[in-house]
Amino acid sequence: MLDFNKDLKNTLLRKTNKMKCYDSLYYSSNEDFDGLFSQFNLKDKSILSIIGSGDQAFYFYNMGCESVDLYDINIVTIYYYFLRLWCIKYMGDLYPDLNLAYVRRLLSNVQPSNPFEENACNYWIKMMNIFEFDYELESLFFIGSVKMLEKYINDNSFLIQRIMSKNINFTPMDITKPINLEKKYDMVFVSNISEYIKSNHQFRVFSDNLEKVLKQDGVVVGSNVMRVYPQINEIRILSKNFDFHEIKSSTNRSFFPGFYYTKKR
Repeated sequence: MLDFNKDLKNTLLRKTNKMKCYDSLYYSSNEDFDGLFSQFNLKDKSILSIIGSGDQAFYFYNMGCESVDLYDINIVTIYYYFLRLWCIKYMGDLYPDLNLAYVRRLLSNVQPSNPFEENACNYWIKMMNIFEFDYELESLFFIGSVKMLEKYINDNSFLIQRIMSKNINFTPMDITKPINLEKKYDMVFVSNISEYIKSNHQFRVFSDNLEKVLKQDGVVVGSNVMRVYPQINEIRILSKNFDFHEIKSSTNRSFFPGFYYTKKR
């Protein structure tokens, strides 16, 4: 359960305390979802996905996934996920306007359906009561306003129906450190997490975690955002448990938007 009072306090102190679990938010993703997932059948699949900006989960639901369980080292992402969800449900917007008047108008329409959502709503209401200027809200976000979902989602009502019919499961965790998840998934989406891994030990823990939560015929998908190809140590260490596969761009054959791993047989 969310502790919205604690999380709000730590969000406001994030720049002073420099806590990764209360970091700034990505307004949107710049990942090429069709490029990453076009070769996979996502319908009725169980997905473990980083939240990030929320775009990832909304894309998976739009593609007909059976379940999308969420994780992130940054706890603030789950609050932004709900804000995005409400934007779609109550305002018909895929992305929020980053101004106080818009968010306050949005919150006046929200009718929480469960304690999880109620805590998220209280978090944002309290924040709006503290903030006086738009720049205070904008300062929560990393620079960038690419609206990727507008390429993929044409029917907001279908998306909302899919999301609201499922339970929201969120685990605050760093997947490069030991984790405790019992469920196994058809796909684990790690985004560009491996770009931030610096040590061989971290890669080994990362690999063991993925092997633990992935079904035997499942896939791990990652993206290249700051680089064009995974580092050698990553492929070497993960090769203990996995086979590595490139995902080539459909428009630029010299560019690799991502990669995927399958369990060794």
